[in-house]
Amino acid sequence: ETKERALSAGARRPANARPGRRPGRGQRGLLQQATIMTAETKVYTLEECKKHNTESDCWLIMFGKVYDVTKFLDDHPGGTEIMVDVTGRDATDDFEDVVHSATARKQLEGLYIGELHEDDKAKMRSAGVANAPAGASKASPQAAPNPAVTFIKAILPFLLIAVLFLYQKGSAAA
Repeated sequence: ETKERALSAGARRPANARPGRRPGRGQRGLLQQATIMTAETKVYTLEECKKHNTESDCWLIMFGKVYDVTKFLDDHPGGTEIMVDVTGRDATDDFEDVVHSATARKQLEGLYIGELHEDDKAKMRSAGVANAPAGASKASPQAAPNPAVTFIKAILPFLLIAVLFLYQKGSAAA
């Protein structure tokens, strides 16, 4: 009787639900997760994020997400100034331009405080598309850097020094 009332009141049974059975975990889980994400995820505007631009209160915007990095500033290997300098704008490219380890990427999860407002994401995307070279795409925060690229970036300074040393040695002998 209650099923009939629920169905007649406009409630729908999931397409993959079996008659006479309660929805399974998979059917119910997605809806619950979506509800929880919306109820618990804080959304911040770009203007609000711009206010958090000091060493005592520092938020970064990367990958469309907002991170409170204040507690991490003293531990950042590049120093506090680097992070404070990229507040109030999308710092995704700055983050990606430096080789960050998988551990560093994982640390972001603990600093996450919410999402950037969709309107501001759209503005940043359109500004990024206007400034990006053709065919450029943004990497996701979970994507690990290519090992070959990491190796080349690490070894390149040493190769340059070796070439300069051999050049000077050859010049001195001549």
